Amino acid sequence: MVSLLRTSSMNVCCTTSSDSAAVKPHCRAVCQSNGLTSRTSRSIAPGTPWSDIDRIGDSYKSNEWVDNVLVTWDGWLGRAAKLYANGESLKNPYISPIYGDFKGFPPTILTTGTRDLFLSNTVRTHRKLRRAGVVADLNVYEGQSHAQYQFNINAPETREAFTDIAKFFDRHLDE
Repeated sequence: MVSLLRTSSMNVCCTTSSDSAAVKPHCRAVCQSNGLTSRTSRSIAPGTPWSDIDRIGDSYKSNEWVDNVLVTWDGWLGRAAKLYANGESLKNPYISPIYGDFKGFPPTILTTGTRDLFLSNTVRTHRKLRRAGVVADLNVYEGQSHAQYQFNINAPETREAFTDIAKFFDRHLDE
């Protein structure tokens, strides 16, 4: 991984979802603290990122028991967060990338749904990227729970989401 992180910008775009969507900000924090570059993607598409693993944000309340994928933080999700943190503060940017520095990130398109437990995480990530001067788009799909935009390849929301992501990637590949 370090050799990849030492590489200059490549013609690579990256899409991830949920907890893996927090990997890019986490890698960025690790790289910055070690004096490395982490610009290894021309653009990224972190769908519904778990950017703050604490129970912070309106959608943890408003979408609790509405999101039919994650359902609630008070269960396996909260236990997984504490296990992952392994005693570290949940506000540590290595644990919750929303507390890190987003300057220098590649153009980013985020995707979520109105019923997603991580809707607030996604919105907060979008706003933080914009405040850091990063080109960032946010797509929110009506009635979609956590990452449902990618569950059924025949669903109109899936086709629309990945068409938008592909167009976003195409726009930023030559930068």
